[in-house]
Amino acid sequence: MKHTYKPLPNNLTIKNSSVHGLGVFATKFIPVGLKLCISHYFTEEFGVIRSTVGGYLNCDIEDPSAFVIREDNVLNLFAARDIMENEEITIDYRTAPCCVDDSDGDLENIILE
Repeated sequence: MKHTYKPLPNNLTIKNSSVHGLGVFATKFIPVGLKLCISHYFTEEFGVIRSTVGGYLNCDIEDPSAFVIREDNVLNLFAARDIMENEEITIDYRTAPCCVDDSDGDLENIILE
């Protein structure tokens, strides 16, 4: 089987954001509930590691277009609502386990229960 490196799914791109710096944007319509990608990985050795997408997700506390769910040692990014082409994909940092301080190196404080 041939493997190729794809830093972004086909329906996402990174470009200038009006929220902050660079952001993740939809390249086409994304329906509510669609799994977009893995945004973060959890490791015992290195703690939380961001994927390319995870590194550019900006925060919107009023109307985030996406959310993350932890499944084993990854955070999967899902569309929280229909996302229009060229719309920035945002999450609410306050509720995302990838955004919680893990400076003590103990992954327990970032596990959703």
